[in-house]
Amino acid sequence: MLGRIIKESAGFYYVIPGASSPDKEIYLCRARGIFRKKSERPSVGDIVDFSLTGTKDVEGSVDSIRERKNLLFRPPVANVDRVLIVFSGSDPAPNLLLLDRLLVSMKRKGILAAICINKSDITEDPVLLELKETYEGASYPVFITSAKENEGREALLSFMKGALTALVGPSGVGKSSIMNMLTQTDLAKTGEVAKKTGQGKQTTRTSEIYVIEDVENTYVMDTPGFSAFDISDLDEKELFHYFPEIERESGGCFFRGCVHMEEPEDKCAVKAALSKGLIKESRYNNYRTIFSDLRSKRSYR
Repeated sequence: MLGRIIKESAGFYYVIPGASSPDKEIYLCRARGIFRKKSERPSVGDIVDFSLTGTKDVEGSVDSIRERKNLLFRPPVANVDRVLIVFSGSDPAPNLLLLDRLLVSMKRKGILAAICINKSDITEDPVLLELKETYEGASYPVFITSAKENEGREALLSFMKGALTALVGPSGVGKSSIMNMLTQTDLAKTGEVAKKTGQGKQTTRTSEIYVIEDVENTYVMDTPGFSAFDISDLDEKELFHYFPEIERESGGCFFRGCVHMEEPEDKCAVKAALSKGLIKESRYNNYRTIFSDLRSKRSYR
């Protein structure tokens, strides 16, 4: 049978049949020993071939892993189609440097990213407008939501439809509430699945996939630890390629190899665009900060 791994816990893999509806069975599986011999292991998000064993404690076995489109680490997840980066408009205020680092990381991995600004019910409209203009001007889809008021779900689903979307972002921004809004549940199925191994909800959290019941072939993945994505191996001279609005303007620079840092404004098209408001100051400042961090780390290698 063909299926997708939606959760891993203590060596057990929870598999849903391919193209299944959310009310169908979740199978508790073990991986075959051949994976250990190959020094491989299945990951959440993997498309796998599995077979049923008919035993009481373990219902099936993961037999093989289909070719992955990607494999992301910390935590290990596979076949992510899109990423929804969640920040709050206030309480806490958005950490735009972290947001820009995450956007750089996603662009490097070739994964389509969108931004969800949550807590619109307690955020002033000018703040929301500025964030929306800044990141839409950088070519990213931006969604304004209030999970508390159940607002913004349809817009998010238009981005997520037919794909596996990883939900990422720092703590305190309402990710759990966004997850509940998307799935239209309180994630009670997590507890139901855990009953199969006798483990309660207090076990160590890992990446987990949930099915969006009312949208065909649409999944959302809860991903603890994704904010730790590292970009320290990036050459700082290539950084501008990962800021779309900076890359867009860089073709007009006088100097070949311009990095848009200390070059004079009349020779740097990026700085000229900044002065005209075509590039937002917050984005450019974060570009400079990340550039300097990358250069400093490289000098210590």
